[in-house]
Amino acid sequence: MALRRLKYRCIVPSCNEAYVVKKDPQNNTHFFRVSKARHMLWQQALKCYFSSLTIPKGKSTYICDRHFADNAFTRTDKSRLHKSAIPSIFQLQNNQFNFHHDDKHIKSQMTIDNIETPSCSQTNQHTILNDTEKNYCLF
Repeated sequence: MALRRLKYRCIVPSCNEAYVVKKDPQNNTHFFRVSKARHMLWQQALKCYFSSLTIPKGKSTYICDRHFADNAFTRTDKSRLHKSAIPSIFQLQNNQFNFHHDDKHIKSQMTIDNIETPSCSQTNQHTILNDTEKNYCLF
């Protein structure tokens, strides 16, 4: 059986999602190109979690839909990503997920057990809220 060629891969280091030419019908993952307009915002969001990651400018780089909260999409006949959407869900090495504060559904349900300041080179205004299951990075 011939190997399938990768068309593109999610740029998030902890993600293994990739689109192949002969797409698996069981996998309905969607990919979004990092556009010039979104580059800086998405770069800052990713730097909070992956300090050494740099999104190359001018190259076709993609982030899959698994890194966006449900409210980042407009759901009509087709799901579309809001122009202001920022990737906010990342699986870390300890198998915990981080969520951005703009997911109001998650924010309204969380309880604060502990507050810490993460090491994020972009800003000092980030806060990690830990509950029993998830870490939330608020900026």
